[in-house]
Amino acid sequence: MFNSPQPLNPIFSQTLYFTGTFENPPQIFLAIQELQYSAGGIQFYCELIDITTQSFKLLIYTTLGKITQINYFFQAFDDQRVQIINNLNMIPPINLTYPIRNPNTQKAIISLVNFGCQGPINFEIFIEEISERNIAVGITKDPLQFQNLNQVGYQILIGIEEAIPYEMMRFPTGPIAYHISNIDLIQGNKFQFLTTYLGFKYDTSNSFHLVKESANTYSDLSFDYTIYHVVPAVFPPCINLESFVIKQYTTIFTQLKLLSAQISQKVDPNAIDNPTIVIQLEFNNQIIQEPGLYIVIIGKSNVYINIKILINCKKLTKIQSLIQNQKNGFSQQHKITNNCRQQFQQLIFNLQFKQVTVAYQILSIEYEELKLNLKQILYNHHEEIIDLFKINLE
Repeated sequence: MFNSPQPLNPIFSQTLYFTGTFENPPQIFLAIQELQYSAGGIQFYCELIDITTQSFKLLIYTTLGKITQINYFFQAFDDQRVQIINNLNMIPPINLTYPIRNPNTQKAIISLVNFGCQGPINFEIFIEEISERNIAVGITKDPLQFQNLNQVGYQILIGIEEAIPYEMMRFPTGPIAYHISNIDLIQGNKFQFLTTYLGFKYDTSNSFHLVKESANTYSDLSFDYTIYHVVPAVFPPCINLESFVIKQYTTIFTQLKLLSAQISQKVDPNAIDNPTIVIQLEFNNQIIQEPGLYIVIIGKSNVYINIKILINCKKLTKIQSLIQNQKNGFSQQHKITNNCRQQFQQLIFNLQFKQVTVAYQILSIEYEELKLNLKQILYNHHEEIIDLFKINLE
């Protein structure tokens, strides 16, 4: 979402390079490390553009006040088990709900990356709810001061359970140092410690200054970091979120295993006026009769997945089906041709699948008038789309 009117020139424009080359253009996540500006209010926002496998460009704009110092820490993620949602410049600040692409991403952190105010403010952004399809973000509303907050920008990093093993909220009201320990509890050696702001209490009659810095590192790998300001600025009480974010994952989401595929014929005069294709999803009692694209999420408790497909032979002569299965790490395809011998005939496909990795599963059902394609969508390092079952009618 980009709602702010852009001035002609950003106050800052720089191409930032990654330490290596990614396989795909990564997702970028920002965290404020230092912010300093003069009294009287501020309105600033940023933009991420030209993201490639080697670099990206960061632009910063101001429409009110003067920033004297701003530093962001960034992390890049080239993995579909993590999703970063950008809402960098929202006018006015409101509660919003965003779709998530992977229902298995059920842990999230949020980072306030910019804001605008013309008077005293006291606000917090927070995650209200995460479901299999959506994540909701709220903003606290102090009735006396919320009208002074005219713009916010933030990012949401949402990942699988393994991705965010630690979170801790801090509420500093003055300069302070925090000690981070128990790093040995974080599995693997590819992780990043992040601190992000979620809100501020600030009076615009004062100049604003906050700095985050690493202070000491100890032999047990624990460390300290500080949050402080420099006089004459006044330390604005803030909400600070600590987190560890894993960068490499052991969790692999796998293809559904086909346990059985039974094909039967039935002569049923009562079915002559039925739709050409009827799909019965027995695991959620859903019946699909109209052409269209359907995205269905299968719950973790549905280990066994039964799907029944009924074909009305009234105007058909031939039914060609393709069933795909995974066995011993290899993909196997089975092609079957059935002939329709009379208009009262009904051909029934009974498919049973089993979850190998118990998780939320995503089915994509593409139903056209004379075609049906049942697919599974997996999010691992890449997005994977697997054909499970196809039908072509003649």
